[in-house]
Amino acid sequence: LLSKHLYRYTYDPAYSGVSKVAARATSTDRLNELSKSKRKHQVIPYDKAFPQVISKAVLNYEITERINELARPRKTDR
Repeated sequence: LLSKHLYRYTYDPAYSGVSKVAARATSTDRLNELSKSKRKHQVIPYDKAFPQVISKAVLNYEITERINELARPRKTDR
Protein backbone atom coordinates (compact mmCIF):
# COMPACT_ATOMS: atom_id res chain seq x y z
CA LEU A 1 0.00 0.00 0.00
CA LEU A 2 1.17 3.48 -0.81
CA SER A 3 1.10 6.03 1.93
CA LYS A 4 -1.18 8.99 1.39
CA HIS A 5 1.89 11.20 0.87
CA LEU A 6 3.27 9.12 -2.02
CA TYR A 7 -0.17 8.56 -3.55
CA ARG A 8 -0.33 12.11 -4.84
CA TYR A 9 3.03 11.81 -6.66
CA THR A 10 2.16 8.47 -8.25
CA TYR A 11 -1.24 9.32 -9.66
CA ASP A 12 -0.80 13.03 -10.42
CA PRO A 13 2.42 13.56 -12.42
CA ALA A 14 1.81 17.33 -12.56
CA TYR A 15 2.03 17.56 -8.76
CA SER A 16 5.42 18.94 -7.76
CA GLY A 17 5.00 18.89 -3.99
CA VAL A 18 5.25 22.68 -3.77
CA SER A 19 2.21 24.48 -2.43
CA LYS A 20 0.57 27.17 -4.55
CA VAL A 21 1.52 29.83 -2.02
CA ALA A 22 5.17 28.75 -2.06
CA ALA A 23 5.22 28.70 -5.87
CA ARG A 24 4.07 32.33 -5.97
CA ALA A 25 6.52 33.53 -3.31
CA THR A 26 9.16 36.10 -4.19
CA SER A 27 12.49 36.65 -2.51
CA THR A 28 13.84 39.90 -1.14
CA ASP A 29 16.70 41.83 -2.72
CA ARG A 30 18.90 40.94 0.25
CA LEU A 31 18.20 37.23 -0.14
CA ASN A 32 19.03 37.43 -3.86
CA GLU A 33 22.28 39.19 -3.02
CA LEU A 34 23.21 36.52 -0.47
CA SER A 35 22.39 33.68 -2.88
CA LYS A 36 25.00 34.79 -5.42
CA SER A 37 28.41 33.13 -5.26
CA LYS A 38 31.36 35.19 -4.16
CA ARG A 39 33.79 36.31 -6.84
CA LYS A 40 37.50 35.64 -6.59
CA HIS A 41 39.77 38.57 -5.93
CA GLN A 42 41.31 39.82 -9.19
CA VAL A 43 44.73 40.75 -7.77
CA ILE A 44 45.70 37.32 -6.44
CA PRO A 45 45.83 34.41 -8.94
CA TYR A 46 44.32 31.65 -6.75
CA ASP A 47 44.76 28.92 -9.33
CA LYS A 48 48.55 29.31 -9.45
CA ALA A 49 50.99 28.08 -6.82
CA PHE A 50 52.63 30.72 -4.67
CA PRO A 51 56.42 30.82 -4.96
CA GLN A 52 57.74 30.08 -1.49
CA VAL A 53 61.21 30.48 -0.12
CA ILE A 54 62.22 27.49 1.99
CA SER A 55 64.66 28.26 4.76
CA LYS A 56 67.86 26.25 5.26
CA ALA A 57 66.72 25.31 8.76
CA VAL A 58 63.70 23.53 7.33
CA LEU A 59 65.78 21.73 4.71
CA ASN A 60 68.27 20.52 7.35
CA TYR A 61 65.70 19.54 10.01
CA GLU A 62 66.10 16.07 11.48
CA ILE A 63 63.03 14.34 12.81
CA THR A 64 63.10 13.36 16.47
CA GLU A 65 61.99 9.96 17.67
CA ARG A 66 58.97 11.53 19.41
CA ILE A 67 57.79 13.19 16.18
CA ASN A 68 58.21 9.87 14.38
CA GLU A 69 56.18 8.14 17.09
CA LEU A 70 53.37 10.68 16.84
CA ALA A 71 53.33 10.42 13.04
CA ARG A 72 52.69 6.67 13.06
CA PRO A 73 49.07 5.48 13.13
CA ARG A 74 47.82 4.05 16.41
CA LYS A 75 47.81 0.31 16.81
CA THR A 76 44.38 -1.11 17.55
CA ASP A 77 43.62 -4.29 19.47
CA ARG A 78 41.59 -6.20 16.91
